[in-house]
Amino acid sequence: MGCPLALSDSAVEITSSPLLGEHTADILRELMGCDEVELERLRAEGVI
Repeated sequence: MGCPLALSDSAVEITSSPLLGEHTADILRELMGCDEVELERLRAEGVI
């Protein structure tokens, strides 16, 4: 799928949308303060 607009002086970069859960670990680290040990525990328990 391309850009629906044709802009002569502006390049358009097309990227795919994130996959389901792709940024879960990043969000938990940054917003919730989880460390790697906590993330592994959550993965082992099937939470993420």
